[in-house]
Amino acid sequence: MVSEGVSVTVAMVTTQFLDVGLNTLVKSATNSGMSNYVFVVYSNLLALCFLLPSTILYHRKRAPPPIPSSILCRMFLISCLSTAVQTLVYTGIG
Repeated sequence: MVSEGVSVTVAMVTTQFLDVGLNTLVKSATNSGMSNYVFVVYSNLLALCFLLPSTILYHRKRAPPPIPSSILCRMFLISCLSTAVQTLVYTGIG
């Protein structure tokens, strides 16, 4: 059985490789003429297309718990901040 420390290390190394791959993809796309804003929209749409079906499949047998309006407001604010940070990072890479 794999110890917890090894699995965490493998997850961290995998995340770093994926981050380097994404940065390389961003640099290649911006050098080819793609706008940073378009890349942010595409990456967020790809995340939505992955996360929404997985959430629907997870909650298909039971009703999802209710979400208070304060949590929805916090989710909206963090998504706005995340999009702004993505735009700034991609501008910096370009």
